[in-house]
Amino acid sequence: QKFAGTRAFLAYMMTHPGKKLLFMGCEIGQFREWDYKGSIEWFLLDYEMHAKFQKYVSDLNNLYLEHSQLWEIDSSWDGFQWIDADNCNESILSYIRYNKKGEGLIVLLNFTPVYRENFTFGVPEEGIYTELFNSDRTEYGGYGGENKGELKTRPSQWKEFTNILSLNLPGHSAIILKKKKTPKKKKKANS
Repeated sequence: QKFAGTRAFLAYMMTHPGKKLLFMGCEIGQFREWDYKGSIEWFLLDYEMHAKFQKYVSDLNNLYLEHSQLWEIDSSWDGFQWIDADNCNESILSYIRYNKKGEGLIVLLNFTPVYRENFTFGVPEEGIYTELFNSDRTEYGGYGGENKGELKTRPSQWKEFTNILSLNLPGHSAIILKKKKTPKKKKKANS
C-alpha cells in the first residue's frame, strides 16, 4: 500500500497545476530520506517493486510531457476545473485539466485502499472516454484494476454536470481519462 499511495500522490502532483519537483531517490521509491553526503540507494532496483515504481515515474513524466493539458495553462483557472473537491466521505478528488485548444483530461484520485466499483461522477461533455493512464497497472506494481475499452456517458444531472460516467476505481489509485474524438461526418455529394 505504501507504493500504491505514493503512486497516487505523485499522479496528483503531476496533474495538479504548478511546477513539479522530485527529490533524488523518489523515482525508485527510496525509503531513506535523500542525504547529500550519501548516494542514492540504486541497489533497490534489484527488488521488483522498486523497479516497477521507477517505470511508473518514468511513464508519468512522459505522460506529463506528451499532454499539454497538464502544463500549458498552469497559472490560470482556464486550465483547471473541479469535478468534485468535496468528496471527503470517500477521499476521492476529481478534476479536469485543459490546454489552450480546450481539450481536457479528467483526473480521478482515490486516496483510500477501498476499491470503488461502478464509481459514478459528472463530466461536462457527452461522448466516449478512454482510460489514458492508470496507476494500478500490474506493470507498475498494482493489481491491474484497469477500465478497458470505451466508457460512454449517460445523460443525468450530477451537480452542475448533465452527463455522468461510471468506472471502476481501485484503491490508492490515479486514473486519467481522455475524451475520444468523434470523426466528422462526410457530406454526401449530390448526384
